[in-house]
Amino acid sequence: MIDQAIALGDLNKRTLGFLPHKAYEQAAAAGTLLAVVDRGQVMAYALYSLPRQVVRLTHLCVGTEGRGRGFARLLIDAISERHEDRFGITLKCRNDFAANAMWPHLGFEKQGERPGRGRQRYPLSIWWRDHGHPALFSSAESLGLVRVMLDLNVFADLESSYQRSEQRESGALTGDWLADQVDLVISTELEAEIARHPDPSERQRQDQAARKYLTVRTQARALDGAAKQITDLVRQNIGLDLSADRGDVSDVRHLAAAWLTGTTVIATRDQRFIDWSAAVVDTTGVRVMRPSDVVLQLDELARAQEYRPAQLEDTQYELAAVRSRQEDAVLPFMHGSQGERQSSYLAMVRGLGADGPRWNRLILRDPRRESVAFLVTGVDDVQLTVPVLRIKLAAVVACSRLEEVVAARPGELHQRFRHLGVWQQDQVTAVAKNGTALALRFADTEVFPHQVTLRRLRGLASEYVQSLSLRSAEKISPSLFAAIYQEGFSGYEPK
Repeated sequence: MIDQAIALGDLNKRTLGFLPHKAYEQAAAAGTLLAVVDRGQVMAYALYSLPRQVVRLTHLCVGTEGRGRGFARLLIDAISERHEDRFGITLKCRNDFAANAMWPHLGFEKQGERPGRGRQRYPLSIWWRDHGHPALFSSAESLGLVRVMLDLNVFADLESSYQRSEQRESGALTGDWLADQVDLVISTELEAEIARHPDPSERQRQDQAARKYLTVRTQARALDGAAKQITDLVRQNIGLDLSADRGDVSDVRHLAAAWLTGTTVIATRDQRFIDWSAAVVDTTGVRVMRPSDVVLQLDELARAQEYRPAQLEDTQYELAAVRSRQEDAVLPFMHGSQGERQSSYLAMVRGLGADGPRWNRLILRDPRRESVAFLVTGVDDVQLTVPVLRIKLAAVVACSRLEEVVAARPGELHQRFRHLGVWQQDQVTAVAKNGTALALRFADTEVFPHQVTLRRLRGLASEYVQSLSLRSAEKISPSLFAAIYQEGFSGYEPK
């Protein structure tokens, strides 16, 4: 069925735009590819993603034989029914497409317009189907953009008058459906590369094309310093000299510009650039990747760019700052039973406070105003660092849905998820087996208003005839999970 959906999408790519075939497979695995099937044939499909608390529709495609049979409404209604807990469905559609007149009939309201991403910059209408929840977004447009810097080879794919073999892959970045997700920018180094083009007419064409992109700028001295630091780090980390080749020097300056301006992604087809940049990603926080990978990992990139410490809205838990001279409040989290001394523990806590605004010392309180956790966090542009996390009470306080299990080399996993600030790369490497490590990605976390204590958890397990060691991940029965979930929200009343 996936192959049929891909074929139907490719048949209509003039209006849908290019989407990597792997994106269909990912959507199917995530449950975000729906199809209408008649006698074994895919007649229509909808492909979407679930950023934050909305549904973003990427494709709604109805084959010629399926038109006029209500399949579009069937798919949209099915999406709304599946995700009624989200605020609504957002999409963009070119004004000159016939489908643009269809959206009001499917329950969408127009939110505005914006220029498209293609060379012609055809205007797009922004459509929103509301699910009736109190809005946290003023409109569908308030969803964030991932800033992506274009390397010269990708820029040329998009703007050159020459026929280039990789134009299709790079062109995926200009799909109209990405208009509210990706902000394409260039650096002053790209302008310098254009100025070196040997063909005067092509140089003029590309120079004109560059003016429609935002150019991120930095001071020359800062750029030179960052480029030198990157060059030195690459030589130190992997023994590669990037100072001899003009192409390498230019790539270094692209990376330095992205680093200094907070741009988190560079799109390139240069595999050498991709490979050596991984050696300094811990320093720069910039991921260098192929255009197709940008599209495939867009939701993850958005989370990386926008990640901040977890928010506790809509729960009765609260975070409170530990201020100077209030350190006694964290004494219940001292590991006295393990030999930790009060003097050294308080010295550690006060030392973190003495570093000023770099660290936030926080206590988490439950709905009964009891302190249940002490943590210290620090945030920079690319990652969250948690040097201290201590929990007072052993209890189940939340549940999440396992969304994805990713198996990859330690370096790849760390680069993809480093913004979460949990483990350093050497820690990931240490737990890898046969060169492969696993990352578990969770979604839809629900914090329980009532803790299910460890004693009560073991009692429930006994009631449902299941033993728990809790030394590692364990599979539990659906009935036990339902009992834990019910008590987490309703509380436990002894009989």
